[in-house]
Amino acid sequence: NSANFKDINSAMQAKAAVLKNTYDHLDNIVREEKIPLSDKARDFFALVAFNAGESNARKMMKSYYQKGYLKDDKFLDKQPDSSWSGPYKNVIQRIKGAELLKGEGYF
Repeated sequence: NSANFKDINSAMQAKAAVLKNTYDHLDNIVREEKIPLSDKARDFFALVAFNAGESNARKMMKSYYQKGYLKDDKFLDKQPDSSWSGPYKNVIQRIKGAELLKGEGYF
């Protein structure tokens, strides 16, 4: 019942608040771990945190950073290895879909 909103605007406002909170927590993790992220990488890991939890996002980000996968955002073009396959596949589909919509001028 908690997901019943009076209208679509209320639902979108709630979703925006949850995502803003996720970005805030991700930014704290980035500061704590001293991991530099591009804007695209930040979006990617915010969606990982939203979908797989902040703890998993931290672990995945640290792993990718230590392995050098974050350099030049190459991990966004191709999954770098089989680790974190589930979160990677779920999030990269959303990222690629958003890019297509932006490319078509919808956003």
